[in-house]
Amino acid sequence: MLAYDYPLMGLFWSMMIFFLWFAWIMLVFRVIMDVFRNHEMSGIAKAFWLIFVIILPWFGGSPGVWTTCLLFFQAFTNSLMFAD
Repeated sequence: MLAYDYPLMGLFWSMMIFFLWFAWIMLVFRVIMDVFRNHEMSGIAKAFWLIFVIILPWFGGSPGVWTTCLLFFQAFTNSLMFAD
């Protein structure tokens, strides 16, 4: 409520939201590029990973939830790659 009592605080709040949204988009692109640069993953794993990144956020959730899911899925696929 404090952000709407002062117009300047509303501007700062909007700038922070835009910055966090932009940082989240950059993180998603960086993770996708990291997956596709990996030569040890199969093409099927890369395809499933891309489907996971593109389709799953359409079902809802906050950016923090999906960032956590992306990092978990990346750790999961990395553990599958290096499993004996």
